[in-house]
Amino acid sequence: MRQKILAGSAALLLALGLNGNASAATLELALVIDGSSSINASEWELQIDAYRSVFDNDFYTTFIVPSDFDQVYVAAYIFSGGFEWGFEGQPTTEVFVFSVLDWALINDNATAAAFGAQFAGIPQPNGTTATAEALNVAAAGGTAGCPGAFDVCNIEEQTVAGIANNGIDSDVQVIDISTDGQPTEPNGDGTPNPADDALAIAAADSARALGITVNAIGVLGDGIDVNFLEALVGLDPVSTPSGFVLTADSFDTFEETLRDKVAREIIPVPAALPMFLSALAGLGLWRRRAAA
Repeated sequence: MRQKILAGSAALLLALGLNGNASAATLELALVIDGSSSINASEWELQIDAYRSVFDNDFYTTFIVPSDFDQVYVAAYIFSGGFEWGFEGQPTTEVFVFSVLDWALINDNATAAAFGAQFAGIPQPNGTTATAEALNVAAAGGTAGCPGAFDVCNIEEQTVAGIANNGIDSDVQVIDISTDGQPTEPNGDGTPNPADDALAIAAADSARALGITVNAIGVLGDGIDVNFLEALVGLDPVSTPSGFVLTADSFDTFEETLRDKVAREIIPVPAALPMFLSALAGLGLWRRRAAA
């Protein structure tokens, strides 16, 4: 049902003349996904399957066709923290980003589904929460475990590209982070603390200095701090470019929130917003999940 609602919203955008393809542009979207041990095995499956499902179900038609973008590139970075990576007898490196789905151009539903299929079976790294390092790698690249399932790697480590050095020329750059808690690396030893919060916010500020917008999904629970997420995306204090925060009540509703978030990141809502919202309200399609 949710897919049909979004498809209807896309059609309505077209009917309202909000399709901006006449001024087509390119978007880079980096998905940064929390794989720490505070997320249990069943929640991990719900989270990862939500990403697979969003891309597998008419992603291009639903999100890109009614947008200003004729090219959308996506990548995914699974992060945790505190693991030493290396082979016997070789130097080790502490790794925070484990599985990477490399940058892919989504230009039809088939390429979207192919990207989404890569989420199936990705193992959860567990461990602590290295939010700052994950944001740094997504923004500017860095060391990671390996693409896909890190437990079958035959390399010691690899350098992966972020938005700033992936060779893609784009008009809009977005980091989209999902998490159920606060940072606990490198100072917290598994415990949230102000020093790691500050490092994560500084990493987000560094991304914003490159022109990258940082948005967040927070999964509500004992570990989430919406005030921290608002600072992370540049809402408090206000930074440029500032992002937004959406919250999911649990991982059971994560996919619905993720769809809302992707729609907000890709589909334009220009000066005709009042007419758009009024039309959606008339059809019973619009439901606001969180304030920006």
